[in-house]
Amino acid sequence: MNQNTTPIWDRPATRLDELQSAYSDLYKDAYGFRPRHIPTDVWTDEAALEAELTALVETAQRMWDQEELGELAAKAEEARVAALLADLTQVQPLRVTLFDLTVRG
Repeated sequence: MNQNTTPIWDRPATRLDELQSAYSDLYKDAYGFRPRHIPTDVWTDEAALEAELTALVETAQRMWDQEELGELAAKAEEARVAALLADLTQVQPLRVTLFDLTVRG
C-alpha cells in the first residue's frame, strides 16, 4: 500500500495528528462536545493549530478557574445556611397567648 491509501490507524501518528487529537480532546473537556468549526487551513497547518491549541488551553483554564470559584462560593453559602439553621435550633419558641397580646399590647 502506498502512503495515501494506508488507513490512519496503520500509520505512525504525526505531530499534526497529535495536535489535532489534543485540540479535539481539550475542546470536548471544556465545552462538552467535539469541535466542528475549525477551518481546514487551520486544522491542517501545524503552526496555526498549535496557536489555536494554546488559546484553547488559556480559555479552558479560565473556565475551570471560574467553575472552581463558583464551587467555592456554593460551599461557603452552604456553610452559612448550615450555621443559620444551627442557630435557629437554639432559639426558644416564642410563647405568646391572645391574653398577653390584649392585656400588654
